[in-house]
Amino acid sequence: MRIPVLILALLGGVSCAVQPQPPPPADMLRRIAALYPHPCNAAAARVIADAGVPPDQVESVSYQPVWGGGRQEMIVGYIAWTRLRGRTGFLVANMDDDCRVQVVYTRGGLAIDGVRSHSY
Repeated sequence: MRIPVLILALLGGVSCAVQPQPPPPADMLRRIAALYPHPCNAAAARVIADAGVPPDQVESVSYQPVWGGGRQEMIVGYIAWTRLRGRTGFLVANMDDDCRVQVVYTRGGLAIDGVRSHSY
């Protein structure tokens, strides 16, 4: 009888609320929406803006679905690939199926201060 009470007491202090992200800059969202309509555009625009990239430097954005489930029959997330004008590589954001950003990194030789790079 004491264990359930203890568990409830411990869980009472746990907060599972997800903090809403501030909206992305309107000019970045317009640029992304013009390039590729997608439900995760606001999240991608926030990632790109947070990386310090100006809207006019975004050359392309595309989204790769991440499939999951027992038979890989449902989308469980997206990978947003952003190419910057005149630069090699990509700014990449892995998101869940609700467009919540899980991790941000660069690939293909792109270097952005404050964003980790992956070589794979």
